[in-house]
Amino acid sequence: RIWENDPTVLAGWQLAIATIPVAMIWGILDTRLSIRSISLEGWLALGYVIFAANAIAYFAWFRVVAAFPAVVSGISSMAVPLVGVLASAWILDENIGLREISSLVLIVGALAINLGTTLQRE
Repeated sequence: RIWENDPTVLAGWQLAIATIPVAMIWGILDTRLSIRSISLEGWLALGYVIFAANAIAYFAWFRVVAAFPAVVSGISSMAVPLVGVLASAWILDENIGLREISSLVLIVGALAINLGTTLQRE
């Protein structure tokens, strides 16, 4: 009998299990580590990273992979840096300089090339 499970559950377990050695290495290498010295904002940031940036993102990604062909899913992942740069400029009021603009142009160019070759094949 083949063991089957939802990919989101498997990814969650992989992240949970990987936390153990990472926490141990962090505890050994960072001699200044003190759990009690972490502020409320630090714990809230950790909670955000665990739940929003990882759990919800993995859940959404596996739903996209299940709903669309692999080519579409792969191409859509190329747009993630574009969304990140534009969102940080908007939410954090960061300046977009020449490096960011050139990076975004390269990303959009890569998306256009991949999309064009994908559409030509079909």
